[in-house]
Amino acid sequence: MRIVFSRTRQRKRNYTRINRSINFWPIRFIKILTEKEAVHEIGHAYGLGHYPDPDCVMHFSNSLGDTDRKSVSFCSRCEQSLEKIIRRR
Repeated sequence: MRIVFSRTRQRKRNYTRINRSINFWPIRFIKILTEKEAVHEIGHAYGLGHYPDPDCVMHFSNSLGDTDRKSVSFCSRCEQSLEKIIRRR
């Protein structure tokens, strides 16, 4: 997904613009979006890459629409890969 928040490059006007646009989103949407992105990034932290299934949380999101379409969960393939990774640790 191409919404990136960087503390090093943050300018007041950019922050204000992003903050105003987020205020129009329903809190439920923000929570779901945050959960999907958190699970996705945890998958990367464990070594999972992007997966081509658009329903899998590990699918690459190029837009909010992509993120809307994908699940909050790992697909069965990614779940199995994650289980193998965790067992090895």
